[in-house]
Amino acid sequence: TVDFSLQTIGPYVVFKDLCLGVKEQHVVGRMLKFWIIRDETNHEDFKGISFLLLAEKNTTIHCFIPQKLVEQFYADLREGKIFQILNFEVQGCTKHHKVTNHLLVINFIDNTSLVDVNNTWLSIAKYKFRIKSPEHLLAFANTNIALPDVVGEITTVEGTNLHNSTSTDRVLVRLNLLPNVTISLSLWGDTASRFRGLLNTSSEVKSVALVTVFNPTLLEGMTTFIYNSV
Repeated sequence: TVDFSLQTIGPYVVFKDLCLGVKEQHVVGRMLKFWIIRDETNHEDFKGISFLLLAEKNTTIHCFIPQKLVEQFYADLREGKIFQILNFEVQGCTKHHKVTNHLLVINFIDNTSLVDVNNTWLSIAKYKFRIKSPEHLLAFANTNIALPDVVGEITTVEGTNLHNSTSTDRVLVRLNLLPNVTISLSLWGDTASRFRGLLNTSSEVKSVALVTVFNPTLLEGMTTFIYNSV
């Protein structure tokens, strides 16, 4: 199916009709968030950048820019912006660490183009989250299947150098999901640094947090969530 309503940027393919492989097809969507992908065992091993793309039908798809192409596109990445993506490869989505329910993933290749679309009339939402209940989080624990989102109230923050926003040392946050459900949220690296920056802002820090794209893990009977992204 091709939508011809975007005459100024050409017809585009809706996510559900994408074809596998490298085809003459392009998509339009809003970049919700992007994050750095590193090796699970060696965090110094930089693999590339992932981002979520949200379409007019309120569907999302996972996009990936490999390490060799990051320098080419990084300066143009803007969360919240609407982009047109042309000339890419479509593959089946991995069964591990899924950030969307879509079965496919868009991979950037050497001749991929990323174009900022200024058409403000496009009806694409600004946000979409996959908020999961505690029961769902427990079902995902230790499976590495999905990286969901969660909302909770911050009760305590622990760690060293909390007033140093450049520190990337681990920060441990206690988050209440329900009156009788508390989880531990571990923040690492750049994410820990950004969180320290929030703690040290001049404005009042809110106690309710929306946490996106994290990996639920059970440790010795305690529910600990490893935060992987922004």
